[in-house]
Amino acid sequence: MLVEPLKYRPEIDGLRALAVVPVILFHAGFDAFRGGFVGVDVFFVISGYLITLIIEKECREGRFSIVNFYERRARRILPALFVVTTACLPFAWAWMLPVETVGFARSELATLTFVPNIYFWAKTSYFGTAAEKLPLLHTWSLGVEEQFYVLYPLFIVAMWRSGVRACGTALVVVACVSFGASEWAWRAGKISSDFFFAPTRAWELLLGALVALVSQRRPIYAHISVAWSNAASLAGLALLAYSVAQFDKNTPTPSFYALLPTVGASLIIAFAVPGTAARYLLSRALMVRIGLISYSAYLWHQPLLAFARLRMIGELSWQVVSILCVASLVLAYCTWRYVEIPFRRPSVVPRGLMIRSLLSAWLVLVGIGLASEASDGFSGRTPIGDRSLAALADTDAQGRYVLARFASLDRDFTANGGSEKVRVLVIGDSFAEDFVNAIFESRLLATAEIRTFYISPTCQIYIGQRDVAEFVSRSSQPDCARARASRALEQRIGHADVIILAASWAPWAAKMLPDTLLQLTKLSRAQVFVVGPKRIGDINIRELLSEPLEARLQEAQPFAARTIELDRTLALLTSPDRYVRMQEAICGHGPQCRLFTPEGSLISYDGVHLTKEGAAFAGRNVLAGSPLARFVENFRR
Repeated sequence: MLVEPLKYRPEIDGLRALAVVPVILFHAGFDAFRGGFVGVDVFFVISGYLITLIIEKECREGRFSIVNFYERRARRILPALFVVTTACLPFAWAWMLPVETVGFARSELATLTFVPNIYFWAKTSYFGTAAEKLPLLHTWSLGVEEQFYVLYPLFIVAMWRSGVRACGTALVVVACVSFGASEWAWRAGKISSDFFFAPTRAWELLLGALVALVSQRRPIYAHISVAWSNAASLAGLALLAYSVAQFDKNTPTPSFYALLPTVGASLIIAFAVPGTAARYLLSRALMVRIGLISYSAYLWHQPLLAFARLRMIGELSWQVVSILCVASLVLAYCTWRYVEIPFRRPSVVPRGLMIRSLLSAWLVLVGIGLASEASDGFSGRTPIGDRSLAALADTDAQGRYVLARFASLDRDFTANGGSEKVRVLVIGDSFAEDFVNAIFESRLLATAEIRTFYISPTCQIYIGQRDVAEFVSRSSQPDCARARASRALEQRIGHADVIILAASWAPWAAKMLPDTLLQLTKLSRAQVFVVGPKRIGDINIRELLSEPLEARLQEAQPFAARTIELDRTLALLTSPDRYVRMQEAICGHGPQCRLFTPEGSLISYDGVHLTKEGAAFAGRNVLAGSPLARFVENFRR
């Protein structure tokens, strides 16, 4: 006798609560939930399970309709999404600068065209600081699901004709390929695409799908005793709890590590049956109610937190983020009660009305997004005299400036460079990119042949014999190992006359600087210079624009203690005639650093990286008194 697969299971709503609450608290910044992002992995498993149950049941009964399937998905996803997106618009207008409004509009358009995961892959890092201020960042997961829904039902229907066994076998093969792709991607250094792309996420949804297929005639728990089901489902809860508590932003995901939360969710779905402790816990009224509103809670929490961070100066207090988390649940209940439920019921919102209302909302939202793009974020809101400063809030454009010249020089020295040109190799991360810009903007090394080699801030500059993997995050270890063993790096070191090391030095790399310098003397006869750290201050362009011009130009901030300590450490470990004090070149002897050049240009757009004018200012100061400038002058003579 067949078991009705769609019988309501309150424990799955409880599992949804276990997924959404850690995600919300992770985005809120609570350290105890630093692995809370795995809640999305749990959502994927649940989604794969439920969607497969629906498709399997309808295929078995001979009444599956692709039109009806997509209608149900539209009723489930779009109404609440459109409400939350619409609610963001007045806050984007009031609190975002024009360049930020353009970015919001582009993310809105990506969300409305079901490719937000691809947009955010191209624009940001999910775990980066800047991502905290992106109201629609979390919609990337909707993009993954929506792309999955396009092909998955067609695949199941096609395979169903060959039988359940063939269908299950095909899903196992696809899941294994997807899992293998996710493992390969992060180990190959493609961490962002691994995180955002549907092909490397598909195995998580398919894991839930396989649980559904195995259960289609007889539930998995029917094969074992309640005691074993209890143990299996509790193990699932333990895996989820461990992932939330122990994972962090450096844990590669999706990957082998993501098996912990996804297998944990699968064990709960398969074995949390009546009589088990897991079902008892997950079926409590509060858990079920949070689970019921989990989709809307997921939609609301990120915009609330992002707009609060845009509006308020400095870090949000735990009291503020706690209020925002509660507010997201309150708004979620209202959205669930008055938007989600009516739209899910064809008797309340018939198909024709649903199509007309959703299409109208989509067209309006797309129109607003396109208008924002065409008007540069409605830039007329900003006075003409402030627009150049406001434009510096476009961190993407500023980041491209920082990177471009360094990237163009990332190649080997010319074979016939000749002794008349000093060969300069600059090694490091974005601070090295800044230094190269300072060189060029000030024409500090106008007669030199400059080449570059990038080493990420996660990897840090270390050239030596020690194994430093312990200092590097797991997700970055393969990439860092390749960078340190690069043949191109070794060749450029061997051909250089001058080597400049510039980085956002981590304390461990700074302390190991003697090892790096010793190894460089073995590989090259080049003169090695070390560029110290720099930090201009906390830059809030929105706050600066609110100040009168005179007050704005006088803004200064105290030196950061960490920068002073790093500067002191590096200076002690480097010969005085080989150390370049970048902080001093930009800010003087302290104790405060001016945010604007004497000509009135902002030095840094984010507090650490230089604008074009800031690079020219820094370069002139380095030219005026650093050991590097004296060396170049002697070389010319």
